[in-house]
Amino acid sequence: MNYLKKLQGATFDHQGAFSEGKVQFRTRASVAVARGKFARNTIQGVEGNQGPYRLQGANGERFILILAGTEKVFIDGQLAQRGLDADYVIDYNRGDITFSNRRLITKDIRIIVEFEYNDQRYSRSLYAWSSNLESGRWKGHLHLYSEQDGRRAVGEDLLTPEQIEILRQAGDDPLKAVVPGIDTLGANPDPISYRLTDTLVNGVFYPDVLVFHPPTGSDPPLYIARFSDLGEGRGNYIRLNSNANGFVYAWVAPDPLQGPQGRYEPLIQLTPPEQLRLFSAGASYQLSKEGRIEWEGAASYRDRNRFSTLDKGDDWGIAGMSAYRDRYQLGKGWDARVDAQYEWTNPFFRPLNPYRSPEFSRDWNLSNTLTGMQHLGSAGFLIGHDSLGLQTSYQAGAFFQPELYEGWRHNGRIAWKRPTLDLEIRANYLESRGTEEETRFFRPNFMVEKRFPGLKDWGLGAYGEREQNRRQSTGADTLSGTSFYYDLFRVYVKSPESEKAQTTLTYIERSDFAPEGLDFSRSTRAREMKWEGAWQAGRSSRLGWDLHYRKLQISDTSLVAQEPAETYLGRVDYNLQLFKGAIRYQTNYQIGSGQEQKLFFIFRPVIDGAGIYQHIDFNGDGQEQVNEFVIAPNPDEGTHDRIIVYSNEFIRTNNVLFNQSLRLEPRAVWFGEKGGKKFLSRFSSSATWQITRNVRDLEGVSPWNPFQLDLTDTALVSTRTLLQNTLAFNQNSPIYDLQASWTDQQSKLILTTGLEGRRTIEQSLRGRWNLSKALSLQASAAQGKRFSERESFADQNYEIRFFKVEPKLNWLPSPAFRSVLGYRYEQSENLLGLKEQAVFHDFKLESSYNQSSKTSIRLNLSFVRVKFDGEANSAVGFAFLNGLQNGLNYLWGLGLDRQLAKNIRLSLSYEGRKTGLAKVVHAGRAQMAATF
Repeated sequence: MNYLKKLQGATFDHQGAFSEGKVQFRTRASVAVARGKFARNTIQGVEGNQGPYRLQGANGERFILILAGTEKVFIDGQLAQRGLDADYVIDYNRGDITFSNRRLITKDIRIIVEFEYNDQRYSRSLYAWSSNLESGRWKGHLHLYSEQDGRRAVGEDLLTPEQIEILRQAGDDPLKAVVPGIDTLGANPDPISYRLTDTLVNGVFYPDVLVFHPPTGSDPPLYIARFSDLGEGRGNYIRLNSNANGFVYAWVAPDPLQGPQGRYEPLIQLTPPEQLRLFSAGASYQLSKEGRIEWEGAASYRDRNRFSTLDKGDDWGIAGMSAYRDRYQLGKGWDARVDAQYEWTNPFFRPLNPYRSPEFSRDWNLSNTLTGMQHLGSAGFLIGHDSLGLQTSYQAGAFFQPELYEGWRHNGRIAWKRPTLDLEIRANYLESRGTEEETRFFRPNFMVEKRFPGLKDWGLGAYGEREQNRRQSTGADTLSGTSFYYDLFRVYVKSPESEKAQTTLTYIERSDFAPEGLDFSRSTRAREMKWEGAWQAGRSSRLGWDLHYRKLQISDTSLVAQEPAETYLGRVDYNLQLFKGAIRYQTNYQIGSGQEQKLFFIFRPVIDGAGIYQHIDFNGDGQEQVNEFVIAPNPDEGTHDRIIVYSNEFIRTNNVLFNQSLRLEPRAVWFGEKGGKKFLSRFSSSATWQITRNVRDLEGVSPWNPFQLDLTDTALVSTRTLLQNTLAFNQNSPIYDLQASWTDQQSKLILTTGLEGRRTIEQSLRGRWNLSKALSLQASAAQGKRFSERESFADQNYEIRFFKVEPKLNWLPSPAFRSVLGYRYEQSENLLGLKEQAVFHDFKLESSYNQSSKTSIRLNLSFVRVKFDGEANSAVGFAFLNGLQNGLNYLWGLGLDRQLAKNIRLSLSYEGRKTGLAKVVHAGRAQMAATF
């Protein structure tokens, strides 16, 4: 009994002996809270698409939180590694997986992901007990495992008595465990509401159709609705692109012949609590030093609905296994290993997690869900000679489901390993017969690698494989559409690992054939080139690269719907360090392709002061639109939190990442010098250039040029650029320093409401002068522009030019006390629209007192005079004022942090403000934090 779970609980472990020490035993018992639920996803790779690929829960849940570290990712049957420099990265919060530049994703690749995800509908507990005994050659074990959901729902989706009764009557049928998702609006603050109307389409009457209708105060009865995604063509509603603060659904009339034309319905799928128990007992007997026999029996109990007493006939299941393994010496260095295994399960047996290989269904050509009794047996041998480096093995297997399926597999392998030569040949053949089809699946492959000592151990290798799967419906004289056949050949040359410069050059060719009558015809042909390596030039320079190119050609368009494609994937890294670190240079360049998921923002109300955003009704219609939410300038004004929702819409993209940095530190080599070198050593400079560009695959758009940024909105999906240059003088001086900076930061992002772009260009100068130990003067000046561009909301576009000066006087009479007196003058002007202007005079006093690490007191006072000639209650006005008002603004605050105990901290804060003609606002907060 093996299982991997994220648990929180306690375990009891005891070891002992009896019968004068002849019998050893160990007992372990565990009680825990189980956080996760297991799921296995099969992902169909898309040609040249590195991701992200969305993962779903065991019951089709689309928005899940994956438990960190629980995933196993299999690519073509091989376990992949997580990491930026490995095979994939996974976003546990978003529930998606993206593959790195090391692994090219194509239409031919097989991906299986196993993971646990957070299921918060019910509290889940786990009990486990195991006992192991050992006496001489005998070993035995007994395991018990129970995992169950509580019968009381937790979280937001609490069950009503009516819903519990529906679950009682539903049994194990999920289609019966649904309730209507329509309710009266009442006092519910949900901004998405509907009215019920009767509709006549083509002479057909449809009653109670939901039509979006925001509340305005004088409406007929309104309703709110929760929709479930039933899949395309199974619902009568579609989701609209709207700027409303939430998802809006619209009804579409069903087609008289094809039925529903949407995918959503106003239904709530109820999830019942489940229980899973597993009991297993087994024993083994050691026949010889390496020979043993073993057997095990198991019983499972799975209750899919703990509320219901119906459909209990399939809750219990049983299974069994027996095996024999041994090793024999054949003389003169030869030895043989033999093994045989048989297992069976009845139709209702349910393991904790899938215990068979992820490729099991493919290996046995199983196209449907396994049902009925199952019998799986195998027997084989391996003969080898260590000094000759020779191994040969054979295994025969059979899998039966009485009256449903029977299959026979044969696996053979020959391997020969010499100091300069590796050779391996494998063959796998399957014949199967089911109630509806017969199959023959042949999979041979070979690998050979030769190393040449005369060429400093450079290696030349080749690999080839064929998979031919002939599937025919029973009694048919043609191959079925699920048949497939391909040939793959790979040849490579690689340098020895001991060299400073290491490289591998690989050529791959694959031809796919589609069924046509009783034979196959070529459908596609793919050629790939891959070049990877690294060059280490001493300690100062290192270059690494991994480049991949693939071209897919379509041989017969009548056999495949795939489009021809060219895919580029690669990464180049270069690091240079010269003159003891005086010059440090780094460059990283990556190209690839993937998909961007359209985002949708929903703002949900929270307790006043507990949110980050606030709503400002810019258009005065009394409704909430997503473009009317802004970050609250004051903590007490935060009334909403933002929820990021990922839509079902994806945009295919070509992706480029470019990072470059250069840092100059003359002090590293001229430290202690005199004259001109001493003066130059006081300078330092750093430059950063970052570009992340995701664009559509369109004519005239280069997939690998990161500097092609002047593109139309139809080509851009998302871009992020940062260009920053800083020149510093006397940076390490305790007396004074100067710093000049130039920054250009830009971003564009595709949302469901269109393209949204922001940009800030700023040039700044900053200086510091320590007048004495306790007194220092700081001053900064900056000028630049701020841009905002929103495709669907032109009234929120602006281009603000600004100039500001900010001197500060710092007083630090002791390490515990600090006070800062500052003034800011800022002048801003909008170059678009109404040409709004603003002038700010901001006088500020900040003081803090820290008594060791236990007590901290903070005080701030601010007086701001604002002269603004535009409309304050607008998006542009908010960009200028950021929560302030025209005229005089007073802001003050007081805070106290106190460490009450080693792991307990108390925080108290008070904030007040008087902005313009508004009333005085007082806000207080108290927070207690405990660390365990």
